Amino acid sequence: MQRFAFIHRCVAAAEKHELPSTDPELSHCLGGADPRASARLNAVNLALKSKPAYWHTVLSVLQTNVEAFKQPVSKQKTHGSTPLIVLFAANTYADALPRDRKGLEAARAHTQAQIVATSSRGTLVHVADSSHDIEIDQPGAVVKAVGQALKMMQDAAK
Repeated sequence: MQRFAFIHRCVAAAEKHELPSTDPELSHCLGGADPRASARLNAVNLALKSKPAYWHTVLSVLQTNVEAFKQPVSKQKTHGSTPLIVLFAANTYADALPRDRKGLEAARAHTQAQIVATSSRGTLVHVADSSHDIEIDQPGAVVKAVGQALKMMQDAAK
């Protein structure tokens, strides 16, 4: 898979302390600065992505996701009336092959709907212009969701 080959190159470069790099292929490991973030936050993200541990974690998560998500959400699983807000990233599979993307998106939508259904106060929120890393791409959406969940809790306590 192209994704794993790319990540293995980033792991190797990080282990050799070659990140950041002027090599065009390796420059994609770190990406560019986020224009919405402060210089300090961009520096922290750059330092994090330059470390081997970051790339080992990314690789491990992607390799274990297949097994971890193999089982469907149990119909017996319940969160009662606990506020549950599931953020739906618009572009999670933007890098997937067109022939695969529709199936991946359908499976994710089905799983997220099942998760939302575990709470009588579950909601699904579509987050535009975001990858799987919503907290990086659209931090305001995360802040808003947390605020909504807190309000739901406060309203229930009245």
